[in-house]
Amino acid sequence: MSSKLKKEHIMTRPLSHSLSNLPLIDCILQGECAVKTHVLAILLALTGLTSTASAVDSFFMNLGTLGGDTAYVSAISGDGSAVVGNSENALENSEAFVWTQSGGMVGLGTLGGDESWPDRISFDGSTVVGISDNADGDNEAFVWTESGGMVGLGTLGGSWSEAIGVSSDGSVVVGSSENALENSEAFVWTQSGGMVGLGTLGGGASYAQAVSGDGLVVAGNSENPSENYEAYVWTQSGGMVGLGHLGGDGDSEAQAVSYDGSVVAGYSINGDDEDEAFVWTESGGMVGLGHLPEQDYGVAEFVSDDGSVVFGITEGEEDTAFVWTEAGGMISLGSLGGEGSEISDVSADGSIAVGEADDGDNTVGFLWDNVNGIRDLKEVLIADDSLEISLAGWEYFEARDVSSDGLTMTIVGNGEFEDNDRAWIARIGSAVVPEPSSLILLGIALAGLFGNARRRV
Repeated sequence: MSSKLKKEHIMTRPLSHSLSNLPLIDCILQGECAVKTHVLAILLALTGLTSTASAVDSFFMNLGTLGGDTAYVSAISGDGSAVVGNSENALENSEAFVWTQSGGMVGLGTLGGDESWPDRISFDGSTVVGISDNADGDNEAFVWTESGGMVGLGTLGGSWSEAIGVSSDGSVVVGSSENALENSEAFVWTQSGGMVGLGTLGGGASYAQAVSGDGLVVAGNSENPSENYEAYVWTQSGGMVGLGHLGGDGDSEAQAVSYDGSVVAGYSINGDDEDEAFVWTESGGMVGLGHLPEQDYGVAEFVSDDGSVVFGITEGEEDTAFVWTEAGGMISLGSLGGEGSEISDVSADGSIAVGEADDGDNTVGFLWDNVNGIRDLKEVLIADDSLEISLAGWEYFEARDVSSDGLTMTIVGNGEFEDNDRAWIARIGSAVVPEPSSLILLGIALAGLFGNARRRV
């Protein structure tokens, strides 16, 4: 498990949504609508261009700093309203920040020490969690709200703690802490109950890796009596339950969980002694997802809110990002001409992913969606004429996170601006442009409309 301590930096609507006006579609195909009366309605129904969506404007913005030279973004709230990261401040220390379009970048302070680092932000942007140096110089988990400021969560009896996840409403925080036995132990924190240790699967240590959107399920890995690490799910009623392995004798780890906690994704050693991505459900148990061709190892890292879409990475001569569904199996996200790709985040419905890919010369940020496939993110932004001036001076793009609300495509990331590392935010208004599949369906519908109209004359 990689340590999260001292971390440096951390839509297009689906076609099914566009076809919600089925009576109009039926009328079109039957040739029973007047062309002049319904052309605009047809366009809106088929492309999803409502007055709200079409009003979304593209923008790209440098988030600035807290007085120093550098800034890094970690995450964006699900609704796209707030961004968190860390920036060098005037004292040349790293300080957590929250950024909003109306308020700009605001430093969150520390717990009495020199530096702080955020990890996640709640869906509505009201709650930030992370770690900060405290007055004793140790790392301590924190929760921040505008009304309460930064509040330390304490420890389980040891010297350090870290917060790595938060429920959608900000009421439940999860992480890991050193306990009185000097072992790492997963925890859940709430305002009313404080920090509560989740125990282990019979071994010495446990780690929290994810929390469900409703805050009721925690997923991670724990040492078991065999001294292997085993994936687990934890609930208040059932406690910590091990998920087993894919036939191997080694480790397994849960890395992502669906909104309601019913689907867990991660990796496990299989019978061939290889890491293999898995999906787990209570009814089906742990199911291996296999590998991409000529790849030997795999890890599932993200899962959509409804649990139907899984993203991750497979490893061989090059690392390749993948998307998996039960119907389609494991599919590569493709490449940008070079070798390798890695996902940083996905949207709640699994239709959009952002990350990094090799374009043959450099590592660049990418944008993937289930209509256009993988694209160089900077090229997507440059293609929007309104962004040409604001992109001047940027040399490198790293996409870190994407909003989840499904109404706009807001992406945040890091890059090099005038020789300094900086954070940025981009809202892509072109996300509401009709998808190719919508245009195809539009052509079919109009052909049916005019064809039927001619037959009825």
